[in-house]
Amino acid sequence: MPSFNAFNKEFGAEQGRCAPDHFSSDGTYAFVLGHDEPLTFARVRVGDLMSVHQTADIGTTKILKARVRCRGPEYMPGDTKWRLSLYVDGVEKTHRICTPETLMDYVSFAVNLSGLSGTHSIAFVLKLMES
Repeated sequence: MPSFNAFNKEFGAEQGRCAPDHFSSDGTYAFVLGHDEPLTFARVRVGDLMSVHQTADIGTTKILKARVRCRGPEYMPGDTKWRLSLYVDGVEKTHRICTPETLMDYVSFAVNLSGLSGTHSIAFVLKLMES
């Protein structure tokens, strides 16, 4: 059994698949990468990441679109940043940078899938990086 860390200690409550208190008020579920509770502190290092991925049959889908909220922490040491990326078949297709003290909603965090069909690997990755 893997040990608990900053990214998996509260699955189903404030992390992972949950009904988040600070994102959706319509009763829907979300997958929370990081933590849904503001001002929650944890020790992490450059290179630490959290991901959610699945293999999906996209059929004739032309666009993969997700609603994303990115809330940066109050403080980021040095020149570090959180990078949220969307991967298809292991290739990064789009990303956003989460900056300190900023709440950003991306209603259309989207990637063009035209030209693809069949089964593909889809992944969202939140990673701490240096600038």
